[in-house]
Amino acid sequence: MSLRIVTAATAAACLLAFGAGVPAARASADDNNEDRGSSTTVSGQLQAAGGGSVTLDGRFVSFGLVAEGDGEVRVTDRAGDASVRINGRSISLKRGVTTAVELDSGKRFYLSGSQFRVAINGHRYVLNASGFGTAVLSGSGYYILNSGRPQSWSGTAALRLGAGPDPQTALRVADAVRKADDAAARAVQTARRAKQAARKAVAAARKARQSAKRARGSAGAEQAQKRARRAAKRARAAIARSQRASKRAEQAKKQTQKVRQTS
Repeated sequence: MSLRIVTAATAAACLLAFGAGVPAARASADDNNEDRGSSTTVSGQLQAAGGGSVTLDGRFVSFGLVAEGDGEVRVTDRAGDASVRINGRSISLKRGVTTAVELDSGKRFYLSGSQFRVAINGHRYVLNASGFGTAVLSGSGYYILNSGRPQSWSGTAALRLGAGPDPQTALRVADAVRKADDAAARAVQTARRAKQAARKAVAAARKARQSAKRARGSAGAEQAQKRARRAAKRARAAIARSQRASKRAEQAKKQTQKVRQTS
C-alpha cells in the first residue's frame, strides 16, 4: 500500500476536527465499563491521523473517516454485541466471524463492542477511540494518547488504552494474525495453480485419446494408445494434487479464523 506522508499541520487539523466527539465516546465507554462492574472506571483515549492501518483489540467506542483514497474495516466480534455503522448504515455481524467492509473516500464509520478486534486500513484516515485494550498503528502519522502531546510514528507503534493487555502482546497477536493470513493466501494461490495444472492435464489427456482413436488400424496405433494412457495417468495425478491443495487451503483458512477468534 502506498502511504502519503501526513504533516504535523494536517494531522493537528484532523485531530482537532474530530476531538470534540471524544468526550462523548469516552463517556460511553466508561458507562459500558461500569455496567459490567469493572473496578477500572477511566478508559483510555486515542486520536490518530495517518496512513496505513490501526488495529484496536478490546472494548472500544471508535469513530472516524477515510479522508483520502479507499480503505477497509475488518471486524471480529467475539462477544456478539459489536455495532458497526458506515455513514449511518448498520452492518450485519456474526459472532466469531470476521466481517470486511470497504470504505470509500469521505465515508465515516462508528464502531463499538465489548470484546472485539477491528482493523482499519486507509491511504489517509482520521480516528478517535475510547476504551480498554490495545491499539497497534502501522504506517505513519500522528496520534494523541489520553491527554498527552501529539506524537509522530513511522513503522509500528503499540499503545495501551485503559486497563488493556501489554502492548507487546498486542504486537505478537497482530504478527500471528498476519502470518496466518499470509499462509492462507499462499495456500489459496497454490490450490489455484494446481487446479489450472489439472485442467491442462485433463485437456492433454482428451487430445491424446482423440489421437489414439484416429490412429486405430494404423502402424502408430499402439504408440498413440500408450501416449493416451500416460496422459490420463498424469491427469489423474494432477487432479489428486489439486484436491490436496484445495484441502490445505481450506485448512489454512480455518486456522486463520481460529487465530482471529482466540487471540
